[in-house]
Amino acid sequence: MKGLLAILFLAAQAQAATLYVSLTGSHDTNAPAFSTWATAATNIQAAIDAASEGDTVRVAPGTYPAAVTINKNSLTVQGGNGTLWDADRTFIDLQGAANSVGVTFSDATNSTLRGFTVMGATKRAIHILGASNEVSASVIRGNAGSGGIVRNDAFSANLRFSVVAGNSGGDSQPEAVRDHLDGQLTMVGCVVEANNPLQLSRVGLVRNSVFGNVFVGISGNPSPGLGGNITSNTTNSVMRLLNIAPASQGVGTNLVWAGVAAYIPRIGSLAQGAGVGYAGIDAAKSGDGGPALLPIGAKFLGRDSSTNLNHGAPIGGVSYSTNSPFSGGGSAAFDGASGAIDLGSTIGAKLVGATNITLESWVLISAYMANGPAINVNVTNAASAGVYIGSYQGKLSFIGRSSPADSAQIVSLDAGGPTNAWTHFAATVDIPGDKVVLYVNGAASKTGAVSFGKTSYSGAAVSLSAGIGWNGTTSFWNGKISDARIWNVARTPEEIAANYTNRLTGTEAGLVGYWRLDERDTPISAGPFNLRNPTLQPTFMEAF
Repeated sequence: MKGLLAILFLAAQAQAATLYVSLTGSHDTNAPAFSTWATAATNIQAAIDAASEGDTVRVAPGTYPAAVTINKNSLTVQGGNGTLWDADRTFIDLQGAANSVGVTFSDATNSTLRGFTVMGATKRAIHILGASNEVSASVIRGNAGSGGIVRNDAFSANLRFSVVAGNSGGDSQPEAVRDHLDGQLTMVGCVVEANNPLQLSRVGLVRNSVFGNVFVGISGNPSPGLGGNITSNTTNSVMRLLNIAPASQGVGTNLVWAGVAAYIPRIGSLAQGAGVGYAGIDAAKSGDGGPALLPIGAKFLGRDSSTNLNHGAPIGGVSYSTNSPFSGGGSAAFDGASGAIDLGSTIGAKLVGATNITLESWVLISAYMANGPAINVNVTNAASAGVYIGSYQGKLSFIGRSSPADSAQIVSLDAGGPTNAWTHFAATVDIPGDKVVLYVNGAASKTGAVSFGKTSYSGAAVSLSAGIGWNGTTSFWNGKISDARIWNVARTPEEIAANYTNRLTGTEAGLVGYWRLDERDTPISAGPFNLRNPTLQPTFMEAF
């Protein structure tokens, strides 16, 4: 029966499909509907309605004037390449329709919207009604309404690496971003600018740049996040104040848009602990998504090189290092006190229902820790992770739960390993079989009998957070990490031995996330700013 469960899960994974939307498609509904760009749907909703759980809907650049309702679980709806570089080429534009909402997550869970500009709505731009959904790498501008231009009424929602600009709120509830559940919406690495008025209500704020708004304030009971938000209540945009490629002039409905490009330097900038100064920045070109700032494909430390594009946000004391287990490569160096890469909630959502999980990475330990996570995916707010590999009580270990109701299941190596030397560490987790196998440098080193309460990974929607070098609360990795991988399958001993010294392509079956952690910031060609400035540290976005 346990083998049958694994087969059924893998079969479900294999059936995930991609549906296409294009204004020039033939809108062919014959099965499989909308399966190529040539036969693409001509509106987004038709493709969503034809999709199944776990599918991806890809949308070609253009302007789509109809409201969108995401009503399927684990669905990805992606505009263009799914990055902020070209988010201002794919529009969901309600064009001022009365009482309109741009995008609604209607009781869907674990779904993602990315790579769009949402504009012209008169009630809300984004309304989230299902658990563990995410909006990322998108622009939300030129919308009006009350009760939240972006509003969350569900558990564990994320707004990541996006621009919220030039929106106007109503008189009674003027929030630009509103969480109706006290801290269940987290806003990470966003630029919030030129909104009139602006109120951030009950939102967990992590590393955002809030500038140039007619500011009402932060209200309610927001979750504390990690701090580091930079704010200014001036009425001019920061780009205007710094005389850098203005992205906007004026505030609110008087906003003059000049493309996403000028915002790129500030998104994710607060995640950089230190950097270098550059002489200037080239003028942004309206609507081009920013090639004047950085070439498309620019490198950054948190890049997910798998097809899931779950890019992470470096926070606190984490930096790039040339020390690597791969020739000519690099790694992420963590200070053991505040450094981490925040992976958000979508990785945990992709593991829900999995009967087998594999976690692996190269690790270099500066000092063994009582509780130091290398890779962590939470199912519960407790300190012990849902699935975790790292240093525990001075030994490389796995800690896991199949659900929040579990007690922590721990399997550790028999002895501590070396310090200041690279070791490849992996754990395969057989949840219905109650077994964990630990691997060191490609060889099975410890098999542990555990007692999971479930036969599959059953994360709680309220806390599907994940991180590299961090357990989501107060424990941090002390050392370096390279080539972190998360799988929703059990890798075989042969697969682990054959591939631990090789880079992946990112397209391997069962690969949920792949962070090489060897990619550095590419210098911006010009700009009158200095990344070491403690108040303003513009760099480029961490979410390409």
